[in-house]
Amino acid sequence: MKRLWLSLMLSALLAACANVPVDEPPDGRISPLPGPAIDEARALSKKGDWHQAITLLEKTSKQYPEDLSLRSELENLKQAWAVKKRLIEDRILVGEAASLGEKIALLEKLYKAEPNNVLYQSRLLFWRQYYQSREDSLIVCGTLHGETHPQLAKLCLQQAVEIQPSAEAEKLLNDVDKRIQNQKLASFSRSAKQTARIKERKQEQTARNKVQEVEQLLAEAEKAVQRGAYGDAMSKLDKAAREDPDNPEIRQLRSETRAILDERVTTMVRLGDQLYREEKLVHAVAVWEAALELDPNREEISGKIDRARRVMEKLEAIRSREQPGSTGRQTGIKN
Repeated sequence: MKRLWLSLMLSALLAACANVPVDEPPDGRISPLPGPAIDEARALSKKGDWHQAITLLEKTSKQYPEDLSLRSELENLKQAWAVKKRLIEDRILVGEAASLGEKIALLEKLYKAEPNNVLYQSRLLFWRQYYQSREDSLIVCGTLHGETHPQLAKLCLQQAVEIQPSAEAEKLLNDVDKRIQNQKLASFSRSAKQTARIKERKQEQTARNKVQEVEQLLAEAEKAVQRGAYGDAMSKLDKAAREDPDNPEIRQLRSETRAILDERVTTMVRLGDQLYREEKLVHAVAVWEAALELDPNREEISGKIDRARRVMEKLEAIRSREQPGSTGRQTGIKN
């Protein structure tokens, strides 16, 4: 008997334990830790799943009631959703008001065409009354979004004025227009400053590139002078001087190189003149051409070469007449 009584008591206890409810989240998920919960809620809100994000933080806050970061994030999320929701609803409001205005205009055409049509009259009366009932909401929209979303505020106030012109709505609309204009001017000013900064950076980069180019030309000119290529050195120094005419180093090296080059060219011209007088025309032309290669701007050297070649052509013509069947070799011209 005692054993039977114990068995009955044990069965009753087990049944009672089985009926004890387990404290689990409604969806069966265990809420994450505060940090991961905040990250997940932010990701959900970015995707537009505001209700799911808020619910997640609410559940997590119940499990971690002392976590202040959770409370703060939950309040911020709720406020952000309230702003977002109001923005969407007011955009819907503007769209509906514009659509109602168009609908009423079409109904007015129908009623004008058939003034005895009771259906048109009743529909027109109903939609006019509903349209006019949106005026206050549109003014609130224009007031609320004037600072943060002036374009939306302008649309709201334009619709309000369209429904019923009033001094309040027109003043608000005028203020919003001024704000939009000021924003455009500020944006234009920022754009102008940004353009100026970009232009300034480009000028600075151009100046740096110019300095680098001049330094490279100067280095190449110095190497050319060291190997005796004075013509090449002068060419590079002339280009460097055009880029940086006030550079004293360029002026000095250019002056020194020009003096050496002039001396060499003058010596070669004199040698060519001497060879010309000795009737060694081919050698004279070769020396003058070498001098001209060093200093291409010496026009008098080009004149000497042209004159010598004309003389050579005449002499060759005379020899050709005196010696029929000649091979054209420059016999008789001293080389």
